[in-house]
Amino acid sequence: MSRRLDTVESLTNTAVGITLAYAVNLWVLPMIGVATTPSSALGITAIFVVVSTARSYVLRRLFRRIGA
Repeated sequence: MSRRLDTVESLTNTAVGITLAYAVNLWVLPMIGVATTPSSALGITAIFVVVSTARSYVLRRLFRRIGA
């Protein structure tokens, strides 16, 4: 796969994960005693989105290099 396609795949995967992460941060965290608001849930989600996207892309490129 090309770098562009790797990036598109990684961003698509992350976009799907954003919805799930936001829901977990907003609804599940209060169930375990962590108070959240929509804005704090969005902030937490944004941090994890950036980390997840970077991790996915770097690991994919690393494994492609090893396999080449």
